[in-house]
Amino acid sequence: MQVWFYEAFEEEAAALRSLLPAPVRAGFCAQTIQESGHEEPGARLISVRTQSHLPEDWQGKLDAILSRITGYDHLRRLSQRGSIVPALGYLPRYCATSVAEAAILKLLGLLRRLPVQVEQFRRFDRDDLTGRQAFVNISRGELSPSVDLLAAPERGQLGGVGLDVYAEEADLAHALRSGGVPSTEAVQRKSADSVIEVREWLERGRFKWEAPTDG
Repeated sequence: MQVWFYEAFEEEAAALRSLLPAPVRAGFCAQTIQESGHEEPGARLISVRTQSHLPEDWQGKLDAILSRITGYDHLRRLSQRGSIVPALGYLPRYCATSVAEAAILKLLGLLRRLPVQVEQFRRFDRDDLTGRQAFVNISRGELSPSVDLLAAPERGQLGGVGLDVYAEEADLAHALRSGGVPSTEAVQRKSADSVIEVREWLERGRFKWEAPTDG
């Protein structure tokens, strides 16, 4: 295999397959690296999202890792553990559309108190369906201290909390499987940029969007 995509669910895997050039040999699985049971990397170039742990014994067995999100801090942490990968790529354009879309959907759902609506509509009760101020985080997990956020709605300080990122996503991989689902358009845009990165690496030995490794 020339590239292996981890954490690629059915819709995204189908989009990637349709966009990758025919000669490119690619493998796919919906699991994280730790869930896949792979003792060796699926390819010298692998692609992940945010929930995969990179095994220590994969050091020296990878040429590059592509992060299929806007963030790259998790990749920088991997590179700081040693000379695990010489190249790190990411998708800087993903945030401008897909992540902003997710934030708006979460905010609208919280302000309209959708879980309460579903319950109350069963008994034709439409009272008190307007939510108070809500907290939405789509940037960095460490900005959202879970203990404080869990207590805030109970104290009446927030009407709801919506998170698209978590401080330790790799440890929450299984639980996060039920998280938000991006739109078809977002998946297509993301997959198109992923393919650009894969082609750049395979043809030129570098990524179009390289993740900064310092600072």
